[in-house]
Amino acid sequence: MAVVPDVFYQGKRYEPGDGYEQFHSRNIRTDWFVVAKGCAEQTLELSLNKIPPDKNFSLMLSVGINYGEIKTMGEVNQARYAGSAKILAMG
Repeated sequence: MAVVPDVFYQGKRYEPGDGYEQFHSRNIRTDWFVVAKGCAEQTLELSLNKIPPDKNFSLMLSVGINYGEIKTMGEVNQARYAGSAKILAMG
């Protein structure tokens, strides 16, 4: 989940309004799961670590999936150039 500030033309370029310099996306990571075994249902809870200074922003909710390669027992490395992502909601 991320706070996406509105941008305003400031003379030579577009910039977010004051007070949005410290907003970063919130991420949740889960364990790796073997495709053949699947995984149980999970509930993930997200919250903002800071309240935006005004109403000049949108919230974006997205999900990404990484694919991994098993190197040794218990060790999974992220597969290069493989994965997918989708923006689920914007508002």
